[in-house]
Amino acid sequence: MLASLAVTTFGRSARAEQSFALAWHGKGQKPPTCLTDVALRDAVEQRLGRRPFVEPARADILIEGEETPAGRGLYRARVVQRDHGGAALGARELEPQSCESLLRGAALVVALIIDPTGHQTSEPEPVAEPPNEEPPAEAPVAPPPPPTTRRRHRPRSKQQSVSPSFQLSLGAGAGAAFGFLPSPAVTLSAVARLVPAHSRLSFDWRGEYALPQTLHDRGVRGTFAMLGQELRACFAYVRWTSGQLDACGGFLWSAVIPDTSGVGLGNDSWRVVAGPLGGLGLELRRGRAASRLDLGLALPFRKYDFSYVDTENVRKRFYGTDGVLFFVILTGLGTLR
Repeated sequence: MLASLAVTTFGRSARAEQSFALAWHGKGQKPPTCLTDVALRDAVEQRLGRRPFVEPARADILIEGEETPAGRGLYRARVVQRDHGGAALGARELEPQSCESLLRGAALVVALIIDPTGHQTSEPEPVAEPPNEEPPAEAPVAPPPPPTTRRRHRPRSKQQSVSPSFQLSLGAGAGAAFGFLPSPAVTLSAVARLVPAHSRLSFDWRGEYALPQTLHDRGVRGTFAMLGQELRACFAYVRWTSGQLDACGGFLWSAVIPDTSGVGLGNDSWRVVAGPLGGLGLELRRGRAASRLDLGLALPFRKYDFSYVDTENVRKRFYGTDGVLFFVILTGLGTLR
């Protein structure tokens, strides 16, 4: 019944050569609590055996879904089909049901919008029964094509189900760090980011290097650089179609690298600066590319004072690391499938 109603509502406006975009949100454009764009997109791609979706700016048809809580863990939904100009071409209401059932129903409705003829497996069979004299002619025409098509696409959808289990993104960035070196330092970084499918969690590793800074005190010179890495876990507490806002926590391990000359007694060994860190991250996506802005702070277990003994055997101070370290980093990312 669901398939036949959806075909009646949407079938006239969808064409195979048209491109489609998908958006799913809660009531009043709020983030959904039952389904997500990613989960629904995966379910539709499995049904169709291909990837029909493009970015909204390039789509001929926008399929927009809105879910509304109906109480007792149930949700109702409304799926609207719009043209590129925003005019509504049709709508479909889904009755209150569990999230699992809503995902199956919404995936079927969206698949029928994109390919209204490929899923009509129940309509042709009754028409084929009256002409009893020609059973051989009817059998290959109506029933066989849909099952054959599904069997051909199943191996492909199994391969696709492996790749969306997680997304790996690699990137590079630049930023500023405060409290590590004598003055605010310019940093360069490399990033690897892992995002499990259908999850608000993400995990990333960042390696960074702060450009050296040099201090002079009469005949004494001290050059200081920083090399470090971060391991973090993030939770996307706000998400929308093209981005998200993360809250992150993790651990920082870094080392200040001194290099001195002109001193009577010095120690140029690396000084380890380590401790917990936290921060916020804003990510904006376009296709497989993304840009990300991270703000954070770290609380090192130990502070260091860098001093030296001059040629007159007097101890003098260069500078000291801070008890609270701040950083801001802008990163460009590319997703690997």
